[in-house]
Amino acid sequence: MNEFIRQPVASLLRTLRLLDAADRVLLARDQQRNAKLNRQFKIDNPEFALPPDLLAFEAYNTTSAEHYQKIGFDVASAIGDSINSYVNQQNGLHIMEWGCGPARVIRHLKPLIRSSDSIIIGTDYNRDTIDWCQSAIPDLKFILNEAMPPISYADSSFDAIYAVSVFTHLSEDAQNAWIQEIRRLLKPGGIFIFTTHGKSRLHKLIGPQRAAFEAGQLVTKGHYRVGKKHYLAYHPTDYVRNQMMKGFDVLEFQADDARNKIGQDKWVVRVLNS
Repeated sequence: MNEFIRQPVASLLRTLRLLDAADRVLLARDQQRNAKLNRQFKIDNPEFALPPDLLAFEAYNTTSAEHYQKIGFDVASAIGDSINSYVNQQNGLHIMEWGCGPARVIRHLKPLIRSSDSIIIGTDYNRDTIDWCQSAIPDLKFILNEAMPPISYADSSFDAIYAVSVFTHLSEDAQNAWIQEIRRLLKPGGIFIFTTHGKSRLHKLIGPQRAAFEAGQLVTKGHYRVGKKHYLAYHPTDYVRNQMMKGFDVLEFQADDARNKIGQDKWVVRVLNS
């Protein structure tokens, strides 16, 4: 939930299913706050397509054009660094962003990948988002997926798959199903880069939820449909290592701190050959 709403209030709004109503108020405030800067951004960057405010706010809790561009590039740089570090193939990589949203990250990625002739595909289950991506960024391929697997690609199709703030909105059952799908889609030795809400978000949890997280358990906040922004999941480090990523080799873990460009815990894992 937006940082302007403190946790006890957010918890009450969640229980009453009023977070969407609160979001409409916060969206209007955010649009007003960013209106002048966004107008200037469009003048300064006339060729840079921006998503509709509603799509941007649903995905990132802000309509700021500068945020969309800058944070998108920063996250793409972090993803590109991992692909360049852990994928050995020099040419023709196949890369997928699962849960691409309004293309904040994927639109920056291709020039950051060392491998030439890479093919990068974005997927999302939000039809409005995919429709906008296809029309606004035609040089990339975007496909619609369902809320649950499969994605319509053959086994072992991708050298790398990444997901930014996707597991953070899924139930444990949905996460497990998608992890198996990621394993199916990755080539032997392929890598998976993903983010989670970890210890840096402990202040978001109160009472039994905080105790469960500190005991190493996955914590979810429901009352909303799995996959939507208000359905939230929090991942202790040991849970990710020992349960969630069984069958993968953890290559890198970077906590959400000042050195981390993504703003969530970042994981890089490699699928183990069966």
